[in-house]
Amino acid sequence: MPEALPVDTTTTVKLFAYNPDTVHYVIIIFQAIGGPVDGNKLKNKIADFNGVNYGLKGLTMMDMMMDHRNKIMIIKSFPNKTEALSYNSHIYDNDDVYGNTNPESYQQYVISVNNLAALMREKKTDQYEDFYRMFYR
Repeated sequence: MPEALPVDTTTTVKLFAYNPDTVHYVIIIFQAIGGPVDGNKLKNKIADFNGVNYGLKGLTMMDMMMDHRNKIMIIKSFPNKTEALSYNSHIYDNDDVYGNTNPESYQQYVISVNNLAALMREKKTDQYEDFYRMFYR
């Protein structure tokens, strides 16, 4: 008899689906007001980074409130998981973008277009974190 999955894994699998060959985004979630990340400055820094490093890729950005407390910045679009992960690691390590920002003050993920819709609808960042660790690291 197969071993039962832990409850969290079962929930995560039901909420999020792994589709590595579909369109992906890079998202950054941070506290909207009064937090250590200034959303406008971050947006400008990412735009500069994209212009220098990804000017021919046609990346776009948008930001919106995720819930009453957090804002989400969405960098799109990448044709698949591999290209999104490459961009994600490049920007994550970039001092011009994050400088002295404490990595604990934001969450940065690669996410498929379908999973972003589920994340925005359900607001389950903890469950997406578990899903992300299973499939994207």
